[in-house]
Amino acid sequence: HAIHPASAERGHAPDTSHEVYDLLERLPLVHREVLALCGLLGYDYESAAALLDVPVGTIRSRVHRARDSLRRAMIDGEEEVSA
Repeated sequence: HAIHPASAERGHAPDTSHEVYDLLERLPLVHREVLALCGLLGYDYESAAALLDVPVGTIRSRVHRARDSLRRAMIDGEEEVSA
């Protein structure tokens, strides 16, 4: 499901959770992982970093980039979410 162009022009978020899931599926795996761990499961950055065996700064970068990609896709109605 693409975001309805009129909604995108007004800067509205997707209307359904299905659209949000579609956007999430387009994110690179590393971005989906950190959003799931930190955003949904409540891991702090340090715990997520230990679990994924990467530096905390990497987790911070990935969370920032993932959120930015989602935000742009929701506002702009992009068909593909960039890495």
